Amino acid sequence: MRITLFVALLATLAAAQAPPAPSPEVIPVRKGNARSTLERKGTLVPAEAAELSLWPEQWSGEVLVLEAVPHGSPVNEGDVLVRFDLRKIDEQLRQSEFDLAQAEQKLKTGEEEARIAEEAATAELTRAERENDWAQRRLKGFLTKEQEFKRDRERMSEQSENNWIEDQRDELTQLEKMYKEDELVDATEEIVLKRSRRGFAMLQQNVDLTRRTRAYNKELAEAIQKETVEFEATQKAAALDRQRRSSDLKRGNRGLDQAKSRLDLDKQRTNLERLRRDRDLLVVRSPRRGILLHGKPDAAPGAGKLEKGSTVRVRDIFLTVAEPGKYRVQTDVTEADVLKARTGTAAEVSVPALDVKWTAPLRVAALPTSRGSDGENLYEGTIALEKDDPRLRAGMRCKVTAVLEEARDVVLIPNRAVSRKGDKATAKVGKSKEGPFEERSLSLGFVDGKDVVVKDGVAEGEFVQCAGVEK
Repeated sequence: MRITLFVALLATLAAAQAPPAPSPEVIPVRKGNARSTLERKGTLVPAEAAELSLWPEQWSGEVLVLEAVPHGSPVNEGDVLVRFDLRKIDEQLRQSEFDLAQAEQKLKTGEEEARIAEEAATAELTRAERENDWAQRRLKGFLTKEQEFKRDRERMSEQSENNWIEDQRDELTQLEKMYKEDELVDATEEIVLKRSRRGFAMLQQNVDLTRRTRAYNKELAEAIQKETVEFEATQKAAALDRQRRSSDLKRGNRGLDQAKSRLDLDKQRTNLERLRRDRDLLVVRSPRRGILLHGKPDAAPGAGKLEKGSTVRVRDIFLTVAEPGKYRVQTDVTEADVLKARTGTAAEVSVPALDVKWTAPLRVAALPTSRGSDGENLYEGTIALEKDDPRLRAGMRCKVTAVLEEARDVVLIPNRAVSRKGDKATAKVGKSKEGPFEERSLSLGFVDGKDVVVKDGVAEGEFVQCAGVEK
């Protein structure tokens, strides 16, 4: 019980010592003119400029800067702007010249070797043709002449054997007849007749063996001989066909080798010509009269500075020759503002360093051109220079104020009088300064500084409550 009373006492003392709550401020609703603006930082960049970059045909890699005309220097057309270290490309040029000479010699050697090989192939083909001709002639002679000659010799031999047998038979008959007429029968006559009969029998056996041998040779040896001659003729004909096909294949391969050598030679010549053009390209001369800028036209000051020891990558813009006095302002528009800051929106430009101001239309890129540090898409905006001013310099900082919306004789209330929850906006509105006040839904327009345009929900002459202020 005592604890409860003590706590109640402490609460009473705290309420007595607390400062009074601030009273809400009451502001009258008014009508006036409103304007919504977009404020951005901009940079002066050349409006007319020649951007220089290296686009070699053969050379690749970075090039080392030995000397460069300083940033911001006036230059004339034809002036040498930068001097590169050319030792690597000169070395490659010498290597390419050697490769070209080697390719020319290779082609010359290949053509001579091809002629020699063609001569050898022709000679080999001629030999194969002659051997084939000889083999075919031998086959034809064997079939048409040699066999006929053999048959004639066989007939003659057989006739001679028949004559011989017949002669022996006549002699034996005559001998028997003579001995029979003489009626001589003694030992000598028997011996002579026996010898004659035995010799005649042996002669018949010998002739029979000779004929059987001849028949065997005719059946086997002559067949083998014929097959041998025919086989040799077939082989020579096949060898001739192979020789012809092989010669055609080798001739075709030599033609391909020579075509490749010519292609390699043309490639070496092209590479050398390209490298020579690249060598000339590395002597960078000014294409026009103007002011020399290091890097891209919109590069931050010092970002692309060239000096001894710097390197330049191919296809990167490393120099810009700008027309003096001709500039434009370059800025960026966030994705949240791009629908309002459309092309044609009026923009006021000021150059704080020179107290120069002018108003011109804003031109906004149709697609994002970069990203902000937070990853938001940025659209490039440009504003033309009102007139040439020789005092201006590339890279000068500018302030850009673009009028996004403008309205006249509209209802305005303080922005701090509006309570916002999601898409809904409300305010406490009363008919008089003393109230009473009621919460109303509002239809809002754009914000002009501390005020907001109200399309519907309040009227001029009414009052709104703002956040309270201490008295």
